[in-house]
Amino acid sequence: MPSRRKQPAAAARGLRRAAQPALLERKQQLVRGAIRDAALDLFLEKGFEAVRVEDITARAGVSRRTFFRYFASKDDLMAQGVDEFREVVRQAVASCPPGRPVMELFRQTVMQAARESASDPRARDVLRIMFTSPAARAAQLSRVPAVEDLLEEAFRRRCEGSPAREAAAGALARMTLSAVGAVMRMWYEDGKADITAVSQAVLDAFAQLLSGGGAGRAAAPRKFV
Repeated sequence: MPSRRKQPAAAARGLRRAAQPALLERKQQLVRGAIRDAALDLFLEKGFEAVRVEDITARAGVSRRTFFRYFASKDDLMAQGVDEFREVVRQAVASCPPGRPVMELFRQTVMQAARESASDPRARDVLRIMFTSPAARAAQLSRVPAVEDLLEEAFRRRCEGSPAREAAAGALARMTLSAVGAVMRMWYEDGKADITAVSQAVLDAFAQLLSGGGAGRAAAPRKFV
């Protein structure tokens, strides 16, 4: 039977071993973040097309080997945000109860996805790069089909009943992504707007247009701040 004196030491070793994976993950997040920040700064300064991987590693103070441990290329670095966005969309879909109407899923996904995207401290920098660089935009768009597929499957499960209803799921998925894109562009261009207010304004406009209202007349201006 082990002595009581040895038990605390064994417990301490167990705690240290358990903490090691968390510490390693935290370190990896810090390195990944430093590389991303350095890259975004350079993209803003020089333009996405003009920046090389060597420029990014020099600015971040890491080796090429370290860069490629986290990113396959600068295009991959730019596109990984879409992978994170896909997870945000997945969570938004999962949080909407199955029995709720399709348009509630649409609204909830747009609101939650826009809010989470805007919470990134560098969201406006990413949008600026994407809006000014065709190559950066293409890098991000290359990952969008995976998000669209996820949404289409979610809408299809709620549109069962006829082939026509199920076929509409793809259109609803694309409309959702278009709405999120419209919200983010409007939020970026305003510079100070609250993302929730912008989301609500865009969704109200969608609802008005889809219901056939507002044709031929301008909507009243809406203040966001």
